[in-house]
Amino acid sequence: MMDKVVPDGNANMKEILIQRDLDRKAKIKNLKEEKEAAAPDHAKVFEETFEDHTKQILENIKLLELGNVEQKTIPDYLDKISKNIQNLNRYLSVSSSFLTNYTVGKSMKTIEDLDGKIKQLETDLLPKKKFGFKTRKPKVIEKTDKELETKKSDEVDASVGKKMSYASKSLGFSDVKDKILKLDRESISKQDLELKNLDNCTVHLHGNPSTTHISNATRCTILSGPASTSVFVENCQECVFVIACQQLRIHSTTKSKFYIHVTSRAIIEDSTNVEFAPYNLTYEEITKDFEVSGLNVSQNNWNLIDDFNWLASDAASPNWREIKEEERIKSWPL
Repeated sequence: MMDKVVPDGNANMKEILIQRDLDRKAKIKNLKEEKEAAAPDHAKVFEETFEDHTKQILENIKLLELGNVEQKTIPDYLDKISKNIQNLNRYLSVSSSFLTNYTVGKSMKTIEDLDGKIKQLETDLLPKKKFGFKTRKPKVIEKTDKELETKKSDEVDASVGKKMSYASKSLGFSDVKDKILKLDRESISKQDLELKNLDNCTVHLHGNPSTTHISNATRCTILSGPASTSVFVENCQECVFVIACQQLRIHSTTKSKFYIHVTSRAIIEDSTNVEFAPYNLTYEEITKDFEVSGLNVSQNNWNLIDDFNWLASDAASPNWREIKEEERIKSWPL
């Protein structure tokens, strides 16, 4: 006689619980898919909004180029366009977290072109002031071996500084070696700065520039106040940069350290052995310079770095690293 099989109540209950869990997960998945389907495509919204604002700015620029703006209103008109470009830059900054590297790079290039157009129009349309900031001479401080040891130096007027010159269409320094270079707040306020072909120099930029372009620097220390828009660094090696800006782009640079305040995401390309830490420069009236720059002091993406040469999403780029806290420089020369 065969034994009667008695149902296992525990086994049935286990199957019921498993099925309930599967049903619950399936429901959550469906709800998530429905939510995602209903949610706006943020990247698409950004591109459409960015394009609309860009077209409006270009239309305003076109009116200036055609001479359809009254002469007496041109300064205010230019100022309004500049503010619109700055607002577009901020919009890119706050949106960069959900944008692709390609979109960020393309948008930054658009803003650079707009900024270049408005700067050229300012040069062409506004009367040159007899005593403008751009006529101020940068300071070049000679350094001898003895002075380097004692950290003392004598000031030399820029007009007699060896191999020092302004970069074309910009304020700055070029072709300088073994010098301490300085520009004050009034000189660089809202100006485009250019530093190029510098070797073993320390550069003090106290104030609020519009943009800064640094190229071909070796063994230099660049200490800069907050730039309203972008800072570009290219072809530099064994340098230290202390900079604040909305966008930072680093090209073809190696063995360099960056202490940064960036409100979007910094971008590196064709660069290796670059290191990052939070911005820690202090000088008199730096708080005022941050206010004028429009940078969000509470937002610093110093360790969110996009490497255009590193496409793997599941591994960190080997081309950059954070500077360990104990290795960071705590204070900078004034």
